[in-house]
Formats: sequence, C-alpha cells, structure tokens
Amino acid sequence: MEKAKKVNCTRDKSSTTLFTPFPLIEQSYYSLPLPIAIFDCQVRYLGLSKSWIDIYNLKESVIGKSHYEVFPEINDEWKEIHQEALRGAFKHNSCDRFDRQDGSVMYLSWYVCPWYHNNEIGGIIMYSVDITREINTDLELSQTKDILSATLDNMPGLVRCQDSEGRYLFVNDSFCEAFGKNRDTIIGKSDSDIFHNKKQFQQKIQLKSSVTSSLEIEHTNGEKHYYDSYRFPVYGHNKNILSFTEISIDVTKKKEIEEELKLERARFIQASKLASLGEMAGGIAHEINNPLAIIGAYSRQLTKLSEKSNVVPSEKVKVITNEIYTTINRISEIIKGLLDFSRDGSGINFQNTDLLIVINKVSSFFKEKLLKEGIRFEVHCDKNLIFNGNEVHLSQVMFNLLSNAMDAIFENKESGVEIDYFIKIEAKKHGDMISIQVEDNGIEISQEAYERVFDPFFTTKKLGKGTGLGLSVSKGIIETHGGELRLESTRFSKVFEIKIPLVQY
Repeated sequence: MEKAKKVNCTRDKSSTTLFTPFPLIEQSYYSLPLPIAIFDCQVRYLGLSKSWIDIYNLKESVIGKSHYEVFPEINDEWKEIHQEALRGAFKHNSCDRFDRQDGSVMYLSWYVCPWYHNNEIGGIIMYSVDITREINTDLELSQTKDILSATLDNMPGLVRCQDSEGRYLFVNDSFCEAFGKNRDTIIGKSDSDIFHNKKQFQQKIQLKSSVTSSLEIEHTNGEKHYYDSYRFPVYGHNKNILSFTEISIDVTKKKEIEEELKLERARFIQASKLASLGEMAGGIAHEINNPLAIIGAYSRQLTKLSEKSNVVPSEKVKVITNEIYTTINRISEIIKGLLDFSRDGSGINFQNTDLLIVINKVSSFFKEKLLKEGIRFEVHCDKNLIFNGNEVHLSQVMFNLLSNAMDAIFENKESGVEIDYFIKIEAKKHGDMISIQVEDNGIEISQEAYERVFDPFFTTKKLGKGTGLGLSVSKGIIETHGGELRLESTRFSKVFEIKIPLVQY
C-alpha cells in the first residue's frame, strides 16, 4: 500500500484560498448528531455540526475562520496537539479542562485526528463532547464526601458503617483512636477479624429497623468507656439494605456525674431524714417513755405484791407479765421503725411493697402525740395497693408530710385558734396509679409559700424548726418512682397528693 503523503502546509498557510476536500462539506457536517468540526491545515473551519455550535454557543458563522480566532483562549499545549495531528498523530483526552475567555470552565472529552484527501493529510477532524455537568456532579459528590467524612471524623463519638455481610465500609478517626487501629487495617474486615476480645462490640447485622443499646468498651489504653449506641439500616432506592451505620456517643463523663449526683442525693435525703428525726425527738421520746412508765408501774406492783406475801397469785402474775410483754413489744416496734426510717436506703433496689405497711409504720410515730394533743388522726387505706419502689424513701416522704401537717396545726394552736383539728391520710386506686392524700387544717399557706413550697431550703417554719429540704427531697423521691407530688390549698385545709404507679396483678 502506498504511503500517505502529507499536504504542504507551508504553502497553505500563505494561501487565502480555502481548500475544500469534497463538495458541500459544510452542509454535510452540519446535520451530524455529533459535536464535530473539520479543519484545513491552517486549522480553519471547513465544516461543523449543529451540536458543535450548540456546545460552544457560537452566534455567527465561523466557516473560513481560524479555530484560534474563534477561541483565542486556546493554549499552546492544545495548539501543539493540533500540529501533531497534522503530522499524522491520533490524539485523545477523556477529560480535559478548557478555561473560557469569559471566565467559565468547561470539561471536554475530545479526539483529534487527521483527514486525508488523495492519500495526503488535508487537515484535522475534532470530535468534542461537553462533560462539564458530569464532572461538576462528580466534584460536588467528592466535595460532599469530603465534608461528610470531615464531619464524621470530628464527631466526639464512634462512627462505623458496614455492608450487609458485616464488612467495614467506613470508620471515623475517633473509632480508630479508641481501638488503636489504622483505618486501612479496618476497611473490608468484619467485627470478628478486628475485635477478638471485645464480644460486646460485635453486633448482629440482620436488623430491619433502628436499635439503641448501651455499650461498655475498653479502649487500648485500658480505660473503660460507656457509650449510648444508635444503629440503623441504610436503604437503597429499591428498598434493599445497602449498609448499616452505628453512632456511639461516649457517655462516660455523664455516667460518672450521674453516679456522683446519685450519691449526693442519697446524702441529701439522709441529712433531711436525720433533721426530721431531730425535730421529732421530743415526740419519739414521749412514744418510748409512755411504755416505759407502764413497765415501771407493773414492776412496782409486782414488788409490792411480793412484799405483802411470799406467795403471789399466779393469775395476777400472768396478767402483769402479759402487760409488760405487750408493752416491751410496743417499744421494740418503735425502735425498729426508727432504725428502718433512719437507715440509708440508697442501696435498696426497687421492690413490690404494700403501701399499707408503709403508712402503718410511719403513722406509729405520730398517733400517741396527736391523741395527747387532741388532734384527730384518720387513716383510710384501700387494700392491695402495691407499688414498686424503695420502702425507706417512701416512708421518708410520708414522715415529712405528716410532720409538716402536725407543725402547721401546732403553729395555729399557738396563735390561739381553736377548732376541730385533724390530719387525714387517704390512699386509693386512681386508674393505673395510687393516690395518697395527706390533708390537714393547720395554718393557712400564703400564695408566695404555695408557689415556692417545693424549692430547696424554702421554709415557713420558725428559725431552728425546719431545714427547707423536706418537701424538695420528697418531690425528687416521688419523681424517681415515676410519680408526682403536688399541693392543693384552700382556705380551710391543704392537701398534699402523691401519685405513684400501681403494680397490676
């Protein structure tokens, strides 16, 4: 085959005549559906398609004009490529940047090759596809990926993403730091490959919805950390699961603070309890002194009987000793109640308890004194009112409410007001809750006191009579039981109502 000859381009550059390789070339190329243009050896336009015109937004005819006149922004690198094509080279670039004169940027995929006429190179053909939209989309996706990756890397928690087989697709910097591993050694691996001794961090992949969990993880430095974890599937357009993402937030500091607050709360409750016991010391002494006086009286009676006769009637002895035994049991109950009440209940787990037991225990501290002072004391409690909670703490609440009611009545009596004073306890079922009402008709509560009654250290009692902690602590205790404590006050009486969940059987 005869070797193709090259056109004498030196002669053509000096010529003003446009060489046309075949008739009606402009019309022939214009109808092509491809963005294509044909040039002579001086890179002057011989023909071009409508697609080429549309891509470059050409407003007037360019036939006969130099490509470099139409696009003066073409750089020397591209000009050299055109010359190489005129020398017979076939050139291609799948993605090339074209900086336009107006400041815009185009991305092109192009081909440049020579065309031949009578076995001689007559010029070059350019095929150019505008891929700007695709490249910009890719750039935006890449930028979005970089932003997302940077965001996840700067999150304080651990982030991991796995495919449906459990293989790692992504982990953030915090994850790598926590386990002392490089990201490259994690991607593509499964939990069992990475966490041989950390079973608690190996999760089941087969989940269809979001799940939350708490994790305890030992970091590479040996420190234990606690995490609140949120794991969820990521679905594709066709509703199939593409991957699983898990975000685990380190709550170690929060947990430590909660534990400290829990201890402080226990100390706070205990301090309030001891303060209440101090205020009730006189009444408690009275509760114990009365039975002791009875024992003393019976003991003296036995002594006198023995002095009168060497033989004391057995029936008489039996009656006296039974009374002494009953009275001693009474003292034992009081002491046991005091011990139960004064102990620290922070270590006691919630358990099902009959409310009547609590009310009876606490009421035993007040019955004698209220009776002596002429104050009516009524208890109405339905049977089988079972709650799940801390018996000691609920006893503390009832003790505070009864103590406050009694103090309010005593304050009213000291001011000279004489009425039929009463304290009533009423406990009953109220839907799925237990309602406990403690009502008294002591001194009327002011509007200011009504609004601040549950504030810590707020008290209406005289100096030295109250700490202002009782109701604040009581409210907190009831709320930890999933209930509420509120006050209803009228001109004639006030009612503190406790509501706690009822255990259903």
